[in-house]
Amino acid sequence: MALENIQFLGHVSDSQRATLMAQAKAVIVAALEDYGLVPIESNFSGTPVVSFGAGGVLDTQVPGKTGVFFHRQSPDALHTALNKASQISWDTAAIRDHARTRFTEAAFFRQVEQVVDTVLGRATPLPRWVLALM
Repeated sequence: MALENIQFLGHVSDSQRATLMAQAKAVIVAALEDYGLVPIESNFSGTPVVSFGAGGVLDTQVPGKTGVFFHRQSPDALHTALNKASQISWDTAAIRDHARTRFTEAAFFRQVEQVVDTVLGRATPLPRWVLALM
């Protein structure tokens, strides 16, 4: 039933997936995810995401910068979003930078430190070794 330009690959290795994502025009995420990794992996490859605009993608994607949302899980809504994405001149470096600055282990621990500092009302952050003990 798929069009000629669509292939179902089945299982692919991590390196194959990274190559495919980097070569894609966009990655489609049509499901409601609480916090999906596919959009972030796509962005690390410099590839925009066309996604259902609910759930975790609201925290990981920036409309027009890293991807495009559609708000109904229907073929028409997806088609409209794909057309919109095809009209955008994507900045792959900016997409990669977004992922690298927000979704690495270092970024995670930086955000945890900020939350702890805010909750404890500290003007000076605790050293990382102290946070490791908490």
